[in-house]
Amino acid sequence: MTYKKNSVIVGFPHRAQAFGGPGSFQIRLIRELKTHGFEIVYPSSKTRPTVILIVGGTVRLDWLLWCRARGSRIVHRLDGINWRHRVLDCTLRYKLRSETRNGLIRVARNYLADEIIYQSYFVKNWWETSYGRPNVNTAVIYNSVDVGDFRPNNSRTHGPPLLICAEARLIDDHISQQTIKHVAKSLYGEGIIKGIRIVGELGESDRSALSGIPGVEVLGSVPRESMPAILREADIFLNLDVNAACPNAVIEALASGLPVVGYRTGALPELVPPEAGMLVAYGGDPWKVGKPDLMGLSDAIRNVVSNLDQFSRAARRVAEAKYDVRQMTDTYMKVMYR
Repeated sequence: MTYKKNSVIVGFPHRAQAFGGPGSFQIRLIRELKTHGFEIVYPSSKTRPTVILIVGGTVRLDWLLWCRARGSRIVHRLDGINWRHRVLDCTLRYKLRSETRNGLIRVARNYLADEIIYQSYFVKNWWETSYGRPNVNTAVIYNSVDVGDFRPNNSRTHGPPLLICAEARLIDDHISQQTIKHVAKSLYGEGIIKGIRIVGELGESDRSALSGIPGVEVLGSVPRESMPAILREADIFLNLDVNAACPNAVIEALASGLPVVGYRTGALPELVPPEAGMLVAYGGDPWKVGKPDLMGLSDAIRNVVSNLDQFSRAARRVAEAKYDVRQMTDTYMKVMYR
């Protein structure tokens, strides 16, 4: 798609976060927009944007209202709804912060947005079931990766595969720990896997508990630019995020040739076709973070291990066909020009 250079100035209420999926999305999109000659601005730039893209929520409602009154269009890219604080044992501060974020997102969605982009059909149905359909155009656009940056390791050696779990904040409930412990005990103990590598923010108690498990290696938070190399060292991606909206880590794994194993919740059934991994029924109630089917998950990993090369090739094909950042950017530009 061809665009007139500098014909659109794209504004973001905030700069990209240092860690996490929303920051990765924003960085990738901005990099591609700049290759098309788009100017990128923020509230501090003192330049009124043609289009504003809200990534999740923002406290800069004053800037949004000022720009909108002067003709700027607002596109709102929606993640899922904060919900874990409603079912887990959390501090009052965390609960208040989560509900405040939900409130800010609803204000932008219901009263300021001219266009809404949902990350997945799961997210679209979630929002529209919870808060009704908006009176503006909507679209579903999946997240993406640069398939040149995230690519398979073609020099993998034979032997037990290495599993990797990667999230911005990986451990925030007992289920994640329980799952990792079960997989390590049942599969590492039998020599079926080489081990489990964990990437993401962990509290001290979580790090201590997991670091003592045989076969588990905890890397913790790592720089965003290190992830392509870290994923190329692994063989299978184990997704622990329940009811995930559209996890960047899963798409990065697919592009790296890693089959995805996880529970069949959230947007994962949309993202991971059967040839690119194995998803199993959660077992309990995922919305209550109930007890999952751990045996089913470990059996799925066994099946993927037994056909690893076939799954790996399919994972890469899926990423190239569906999750290339250039395709995503083109779709975003069509919405911004609408």
